[in-house]
Amino acid sequence: MKNGPWNFNSHLLILNRLKMGEDPLTVQFHWVDFWLLIHDILLGFMADTVAHQLGNFIREFIEYDTAATQLGYKRIMRIRVRVDVRKPLKRKKRIALKNGESVYVRFEKNLSWKRNG
Repeated sequence: MKNGPWNFNSHLLILNRLKMGEDPLTVQFHWVDFWLLIHDILLGFMADTVAHQLGNFIREFIEYDTAATQLGYKRIMRIRVRVDVRKPLKRKKRIALKNGESVYVRFEKNLSWKRNG
């Protein structure tokens, strides 16, 4: 994963921010880009505008992976967002439907996803 997060001694790091000989345990950072999977998306909500809104709900939307719209029988959206690692990741979001009902979508960090290309 180019410029992606890595673990060192149980600490999450962005390796390209380290200087030669710098101790990784002394590097301070607060913002990290993560790929998130969004589960339980309804068919009509698989759109770029929804991806932007959900990404900005988490913190800051970066990009939407349109190739990951369907995995198996579940509808899944994959987005990249910038998050503040000092705060817990939001787990779900309620989406109001036009008929007055609402559904929840669930967020999951996706560090191990392998993407072609």
